[in-house]
Amino acid sequence: MPPHESVYGKIRDKARITINDATYDLVLYRSTNPNGSRGEFIRSFFPIFLSKDGTKEPDMDRPVVVPVDDIIKNDGPVIIVAALPNPEGSDEGGREWVELKNVTSEAIDLTGWEMADKLGRPQLLSGILQPNEVKRFPITRLTQSSMHLSNKSGLITVRDRSSNQIATVKYSRARSGHIFQFN
Repeated sequence: MPPHESVYGKIRDKARITINDATYDLVLYRSTNPNGSRGEFIRSFFPIFLSKDGTKEPDMDRPVVVPVDDIIKNDGPVIIVAALPNPEGSDEGGREWVELKNVTSEAIDLTGWEMADKLGRPQLLSGILQPNEVKRFPITRLTQSSMHLSNKSGLITVRDRSSNQIATVKYSRARSGHIFQFN
């Protein structure tokens, strides 16, 4: 690559250097002037590690990005059957809710279980869910870090006391008063 080139309307300069026997590419993105020439402002600057003593970059634990469709699951012992993310009027005071159903022939103790929204904000569950019972759980919104159901779109996840995913559903934009059915 040439020492500089225009990428997405920004000038990119690149230089290869060695520091403490490690090789890096230093990349600098500059702004461009209206005529396309190099501007005076730095937009971004970062090093890219290439190697150390001629060896390639070590393998690192990289985050795994899982598409939302791959985490949708609603076939465990407890399923999410319905939700009201956008009640008519205010969402405050437990007016949003999620209904869960025990699809087994045994009672399930929900103590230590939790529901969470798409941002992972939790709401603890408790009580006994009898076989084939459907129970409504109000979303209390006790704090900003508590579960909230988004009116735009969202995920609802149920995890057991060992943090295993039991059920996850997604929903689209929630019209006022619209109840989503998931099963």
